[in-house]
Amino acid sequence: MSSSRLICFGLLFLITFGHVTSQRTSLDVVLKNAYRPLRLLGLAFTGRSGDDPQNVQRVQIAGKTQKSNPRTRALLEFCDADHGPGKRSTERPTSVHRLRPGDIDVIGAMGDSLTAGNGIFATNLLHVTVENRGVVWSIGGQYDWRKYLTLPNILKEFNPNLYGYATKDGISTDRSSRFDPTRRTHQRTSIKPDRNGC
Repeated sequence: MSSSRLICFGLLFLITFGHVTSQRTSLDVVLKNAYRPLRLLGLAFTGRSGDDPQNVQRVQIAGKTQKSNPRTRALLEFCDADHGPGKRSTERPTSVHRLRPGDIDVIGAMGDSLTAGNGIFATNLLHVTVENRGVVWSIGGQYDWRKYLTLPNILKEFNPNLYGYATKDGISTDRSSRFDPTRRTHQRTSIKPDRNGC
């Protein structure tokens, strides 16, 4: 195919499909009620890869998870949750500049497939669809920071009552997702400008 024909084909394609926007269709309404059961069926079929000890061991052997840090003891002494600088404030902070790790009570995250943790423990193609939310750096709270170094696992050292982090594999509607409502795919919507054009 010559370059001029390819350019013409590309322009024709853009003219034809260039104005397609991602808006709700009747198919979206029908599939809305089927989404959760289909995802749960998929999880039942593939298995929850992060909850399967044999699969996690395969991933560790392959070198895809963090190794134990020999400086852990020094880190524990530096980050003394009871007496160190990260402990809970005696008075509730009125400024973010005075906020300490122990003052944080709730954590949440929104994002895309990275925040959902798609395929973190994947050892085969089907596992790529599993959402390993409990080990995502920004919202995962599975185990503790010694096993999975995540922001919530660090904050749990300073506030054991921290709430909102994901506790294991699951989809956005599972209780284990808590304040991690991320979905693998998102519906794009147009944001209409206000009167000032902003």
